[in-house]
Amino acid sequence: MTSMAQLRRESGDQLTERLSGIAATLRQVFHTARTNGTTPATAARELAGRRVLMGRRPEEA
Repeated sequence: MTSMAQLRRESGDQLTERLSGIAATLRQVFHTARTNGTTPATAARELAGRRVLMGRRPEEA
């Protein structure tokens, strides 16, 4: 069976970095949901919206 790392042609270090980024995002989503008393889905949508806006206006990043 072919792994995702092989399909993306990532090195072990690249895979580790990508997974660390995913883990950090999940921690942020769960923390925000807990802090604001919302669901993780709501917190994730809000985070995604902020990231999209930051992508459009880099001066706010």
